[in-house]
This record gives sequence, structure tokens and C-alpha cells, in this order.
Amino acid sequence: MRITDVTTYVVKAYVGKPVTGFRGGFYEDVASRISHGFTAVYVKITTDEGLIGWGEAIAREAPPEAAAAVINSLFKPMLIGKDPLDNEVLWEQLFSAMRIRGHYAGYYVEALSGGVDLAMGYQG
Repeated sequence: MRITDVTTYVVKAYVGKPVTGFRGGFYEDVASRISHGFTAVYVKITTDEGLIGWGEAIAREAPPEAAAAVINSLFKPMLIGKDPLDNEVLWEQLFSAMRIRGHYAGYYVEALSGGVDLAMGYQG
């Protein structure tokens, strides 16, 4: 079985007031300018056998397009043609690919763990 496609779907649900877990002061002020709803990136991984896996990468306070760009630009080319059931090896390869440049936390790992790894782990 081989991965034939990796597709991202950016989802935004806006509400009328800022959405934040912070209370008062500086954090509430920042949240009022950047967070007016809920965002996520859904990842669909398709195989040559017709199996589809879905994952969700949270997007925190940055635009969800940031996680989608990581998946589309960096992860997708590395995944096409690979066996999705070999997800532990693939996760390590994807994680290690940018570690030398300092990308081992934050949006990079959220895109990897929530989106790609979850989609490869669930095939159905």
C-alpha cells in the first residue's frame, strides 16, 4: 500500500467575540486582536488501495494556513509513494527533516502530529 495524495482543508468558524482561555491584562488584549473563532486544518491521506485516513491539526492563534503550508510544502512530497502503515518511521523522518534548522516544536510538530500522524494512524 502506498500514499497517493495528501490534501489539506483549512476550516475557520468565527464568532462575534474573542475566543481565549486567558483572563485579563495583556493576554486578553492580544487575544482580542487575533482570535475571533476556531480554526483547524484537516488532513486527508489517500492510498492506492482506496483507503483514506483523516487527521486534524489545531491552528492555535496563527492562521491555519501556516500548518497547511507545512503539510503541503514539506510533508506531502516526503509522503507520496510511502507506506502509511509505516507511520513510526515516517514520523521520525518528517520530524528529523527540519530539526537541524530548529523546527522541532510549535506549528511544525502540531502539523505533523495532529495532521499527518493521526491521518496515517487511522485508516478506514
